[in-house]
Amino acid sequence: MENQVTLYKNTERQNKFLSPELEKAIEISNKEIQEVGHKVRKYKKQVSEIYDKMDSYMDQQTHKERKDLEKALAALELKINKVRDDDKYKAYEKEVEYIEKKLNITMENIFPYYAKAVKRIHNVYADKEERSQKLIEFHEVLGEAFLSKDERKVLNIIKDRMKELPHVVNLPLIGL
Repeated sequence: MENQVTLYKNTERQNKFLSPELEKAIEISNKEIQEVGHKVRKYKKQVSEIYDKMDSYMDQQTHKERKDLEKALAALELKINKVRDDDKYKAYEKEVEYIEKKLNITMENIFPYYAKAVKRIHNVYADKEERSQKLIEFHEVLGEAFLSKDERKVLNIIKDRMKELPHVVNLPLIGL
């Protein structure tokens, strides 16, 4: 085992020192740096220990309230599950499913008209700038017709954020 290398982990702090030239130039000695460093590490350790004590004290002082909160959350979860099993709640779920199906059918029926309108805008307006403006106008009208005020706000935020990204294609989004 003549080529075997043994690595030792040095657990002591490796102090680095300024060169005599730099020490003289900045007029701070290595000893002063080491003393301040020792104080900084000591104070940081003390702060950490006090935070640990604060956390422990808070836990001790709020133990009962935490237990009460855990019980309350468990009771809430049970109640939520019970309500979800209730016939009236299930009727609401079925109603939502039915309306969502009608919405999806309506959107599927509208899409061919949307695609045709976009194609016509591309055919009628040869100038890219004018075509872009007409597409934006078309999408704004669709947005007003199809989206709620809150949905339009969200889409505007997304569009604004997209403008901040580098090399992003400027796509007209509905409702903007």
